[in-house]
Amino acid sequence: EAAVTVAVLASTAPRGALLALALPLARDNDVEVRANAARALALLARQDEPLTIVARRRLSELLAEDGLLAPLQVLRALSDAPGGLPDVVRRQVDELADQHPARSVRAEAGRLLLSQEPWAPRAVEGS
Repeated sequence: EAAVTVAVLASTAPRGALLALALPLARDNDVEVRANAARALALLARQDEPLTIVARRRLSELLAEDGLLAPLQVLRALSDAPGGLPDVVRRQVDELADQHPARSVRAEAGRLLLSQEPWAPRAVEGS
């Protein structure tokens, strides 16, 4: 529940101070907790604050985790966050789209990259 709360707070009023709450949750044993923390980190990584690099680094680590669930959840969190991807995260998503062993992760990474293109249609709420 704490990870969900941090993600909601980050989406309504992103603050660098929330990073102190999101980072430990992003290292939790439960992948769902890490995914919700990733939602907060996805928002915090797009700000221009002194610790933004820490959020970007942890997002990158979460994307590199073994298995399917963590990378998929993080990719979905990134696609839900407004704004463009930080360069370091974009490069890693590009690598996932090309090289991840799981087709579902490659497909989700490809969708995220396409949604970041300036010409890409934006999802309309409720459709």
